[in-house]
Amino acid sequence: MSRLELRYDPSQFDMTPLQIASSFEWIVPNFIGGYASSSILGANTRKYHGLLVASMKPPLKRTVLLNKLEEEIIQANRVFKLSTNFYKDTIYPEGYKHLKNFVLAHFPCSLFSNNRVTIQKSISMIHQKNATIIQYRILNLDDEKLRFVVYPLINSRSFHHITRLDEINWQFQQEIEENYVNIVATYKDAPYLSLFSDWCGYKESNLPEKQRWYTNLKYPLEERRGEVFLEDNYSPGSFSIEVEPASWETVHIIAFATDTSQSEATAMKQLNIQKNTDWEALLEFEKYKITELFNEFYKLHDDATKADWLKWLIRAARSFVVKRTNGNTVIAGYHWFSDWGRDTFISLPGLLLVTGQYKEAQLILSTFAKYCKNGLIPNRFLDLGITVMSGEEYNTVDGTLWYIYAVYQYLKYTNDFDFVNELWPVLKSIMEAHIDGADFNIKTDKTDGLLSHGPQLTWMDARIDDWNVTPREGKAVEIQALWYNVLQIMNNLSRRLDDSVSLTNYTALSNRVKNNFEKTFWNEQTNCLYDVVNKDEKDASIRPNQLFVISLDFPLLDYQKQKLILDKVWEKLLTPYGLRSLSPEDPRYVAAYQGDRWKRDSSYHQGTVWGWLLGPFITSFVKLNKYKPQWRKFALETFLEPYVVQIGHAGLGSISEIFDGEYPHFARGCISQAWSVAEPLRAYIEDILYRRPTHEKSVVGDQ
Repeated sequence: MSRLELRYDPSQFDMTPLQIASSFEWIVPNFIGGYASSSILGANTRKYHGLLVASMKPPLKRTVLLNKLEEEIIQANRVFKLSTNFYKDTIYPEGYKHLKNFVLAHFPCSLFSNNRVTIQKSISMIHQKNATIIQYRILNLDDEKLRFVVYPLINSRSFHHITRLDEINWQFQQEIEENYVNIVATYKDAPYLSLFSDWCGYKESNLPEKQRWYTNLKYPLEERRGEVFLEDNYSPGSFSIEVEPASWETVHIIAFATDTSQSEATAMKQLNIQKNTDWEALLEFEKYKITELFNEFYKLHDDATKADWLKWLIRAARSFVVKRTNGNTVIAGYHWFSDWGRDTFISLPGLLLVTGQYKEAQLILSTFAKYCKNGLIPNRFLDLGITVMSGEEYNTVDGTLWYIYAVYQYLKYTNDFDFVNELWPVLKSIMEAHIDGADFNIKTDKTDGLLSHGPQLTWMDARIDDWNVTPREGKAVEIQALWYNVLQIMNNLSRRLDDSVSLTNYTALSNRVKNNFEKTFWNEQTNCLYDVVNKDEKDASIRPNQLFVISLDFPLLDYQKQKLILDKVWEKLLTPYGLRSLSPEDPRYVAAYQGDRWKRDSSYHQGTVWGWLLGPFITSFVKLNKYKPQWRKFALETFLEPYVVQIGHAGLGSISEIFDGEYPHFARGCISQAWSVAEPLRAYIEDILYRRPTHEKSVVGDQ
């Protein structure tokens, strides 16, 4: 299989260093919620960047411990600095001037060169460990020996926060061995950062304590977001090694996070490494796991394109599936999202089912079933940084419906009725709560069978203090599509599991929903569906939510009305990078997602483009065109291929969360979003390739 890589030569960009650093970011996950991340220049532009952002309570309590490394080459009286930092009024050092290229393949790799000295720097993480490996290959072709020095900049904060010396009263303590140091902040229960090297010796800084701080580093993207953007980072000491003339050295620095102090031997044992570790073999094993992911995928889908964009989507899909302390889950997006129920189950088919990772899918379904409470699946698990609280939030009406829909998709791929039978009591408890009344005013209308709910419970849930930007209280259109699909699914499962009482009840209710939906939601003036119906109020906003009436397994309308809906969405909402959340003709439409939190949240669902919605759009288009080959090819070339060019921008190798509503549709939000990757990937396999789930016909039956 050909080498997969994204290659950049910063000197070829007609952009300022700030524009480059703000436009191209990379991230390496550790599959328990932690990661390493920065820009291609090595300059951190966000408070969420860092070479070790450890997940101290997987996948949460994410803590910035190693912010970055400041490297320099010393030859005689000359100093060659590799690092780049933004400050309030300047850039220093200007290491980007020596950056010859940046390559993202299995890992990010930067090549620096100055006259006859070349440094190659690559960054990787140890699988399911809060540990980052930074590898340096140093080639000295000069006639003089050189000293290579690395200064760690460290912190000890929640990745949501910023450290300012005038606001904190803690310091750092060090325990030093020859090439190993244990560092901890002095606040209660602070995590320990272990730094060690195979060949570089370590020594503590000889500067007074107050002078060890790098102050006022600037995070430009936080400034744009209206957040605090200046930070202070601590420099405890340095690693160094001498390289003789006409020679080369390969050295490694490892950063490892733990809850307690430990010796070098203990740390290395926990990481399963030794002083004589074959580092190349270790890194090759990490590469091998990615290669095997591709191999398994192409065994399932031998007719899938070998284009790089698909392999990047497969690789990115794996990055969101992480271990939770008590199970498996899905990170909704990097950098800042935790595991959200809604995002998890919208994403699950694309992340795990079309890629053949059925056991992982089952574990995730089992994990969330454990947390079902009063008939609701958690909307998200709380991540409050250093002072983590134990708890979940259940404020969602669609997350639980998506859960049942995901169970059904799992069944279509696996035919695993034994597992579904284990979940059956949970599924029935969900239905009882939704029929009789659940929290947040979620309940079935006894008259028409439609599902009503309180405000801010759908995926359009932006809120600023007490203001619900898009409350959508009452009966939202996609909730009715999901509710009808869930009723049809429960009909099917009741029949297969010989639960005749449930079958009778669900059949009667699904028929009532079908009979009342169209007359409640069809808007004759716009030839599409109302977005929300709340008693006598009907919201005629043109939004993408009506698309789910077509894209889900069981449609609620006849072909002609489905076609009218698709045409309306195509005309008003489609962009190359997904669907707008509101028609540009609406007076509330906001073209760009930017500014402080108030401005951003008030535009989040008022025109902002959402990448994940391209999945249901493609599904709807291909389905209504009867999966004919010429229309599947049209969907690939017209909808999907323009979308995946984003893999080379913003979050490299992945797809961003959202985009501006107007050209050039700048990427915004998280740089790597689970459903932005998952839904187009699912649509490519299931709809464009027309590789339907293996057991779909037998599971769906005559329904």
